[in-house]
Amino acid sequence: MVESKKDIGIRLICELEEIFKELPDKEFDDGVFERVDSLLLSILNPDNVHKHSNIQDFLLTNKNRSQLLAYIRHAITQNYSFRGYGESGKKVFVSPNHTQWYDDGVMFLEGEELFAGYIGLYINGEVRYALSNRDSRVGEIFEKDDLKFISIDEANTLSRELEKKRIKNLSSLEMPIYELEKMLKDHEKSESKYQEWIEKYPWILGLQYKTIQPHPIFDNENIPDFNGIRTHDDYRDIIEIKQPFINLFRQDGGYTSEFNDSWNQVERYLLYVKENKDYLDRNKGLKFENPSCILIIGYDLSSSQREALRKKEKMNSAIKIYTYNDLIAYGKYTVDILKQMKLNPNI
Repeated sequence: MVESKKDIGIRLICELEEIFKELPDKEFDDGVFERVDSLLLSILNPDNVHKHSNIQDFLLTNKNRSQLLAYIRHAITQNYSFRGYGESGKKVFVSPNHTQWYDDGVMFLEGEELFAGYIGLYINGEVRYALSNRDSRVGEIFEKDDLKFISIDEANTLSRELEKKRIKNLSSLEMPIYELEKMLKDHEKSESKYQEWIEKYPWILGLQYKTIQPHPIFDNENIPDFNGIRTHDDYRDIIEIKQPFINLFRQDGGYTSEFNDSWNQVERYLLYVKENKDYLDRNKGLKFENPSCILIIGYDLSSSQREALRKKEKMNSAIKIYTYNDLIAYGKYTVDILKQMKLNPNI
């Protein structure tokens, strides 16, 4: 008796079950992922939707195929989002994440819903949670450098620092975000206003700095807006802030002289520190070791302009460009993660 195509398919699926049971975890690599993707497309190819009068007609024509895909999704969602307790002690769902950046750790999702919530990382026996460095928009994909992973201890440290500054409830924690959004709405162009705001709320730059020092004097020509004192080693980074409404791009898409001047300025600071590290330590008490620089500049840029800034960053790995949208996004992520962890019962 000749096997039908369906019978052959079922038999091959059964064989695949046995193979996958025995296959070592490390062999589930990109080659396997690509074939699974192709397998799903062979069941139902979404590129064919345009051949039908509407989406519903496409689904009707492929009723059993679409049902199979929905069944696969249902089985995955119901069986592989695990109910447990988060680091805050709350009951949560912990789910696999399709992105994995760390060979010695595993990224996951944790939240109150299946396959949703905060991005987490379990590495070296420690659970960490992601804070976004960047403002993200629909359709954009996070890259590794866009996320910072913080531990419960680091989040507790931030919570204690906020308490020291008399930030003891959610409304006061959200105040810096409100103030920044208001300045932007009012089209405030005074650079000093934004410098005062950063000095008042240094936590908005993240947990990597335990304090920031305004206007450190390297010499008469090199005076950056701030130095950030790094939490983990007490060495310094450079922080330069420009008012948000500077035009960064010409009509032809190239960088304006204003942006180039700002970029060249922070490159000059980094070069000066590199060449005068011993002098700054001995004579100024300013300690630098592999410093980086945060350049805060730009607001409400287009996707192509944001991508151009990322390409510019790759020209000097020591310089990170934060737009004002990034600052707002980071602040909101920080507030959300503190609320989720409920580290401070008043927050």
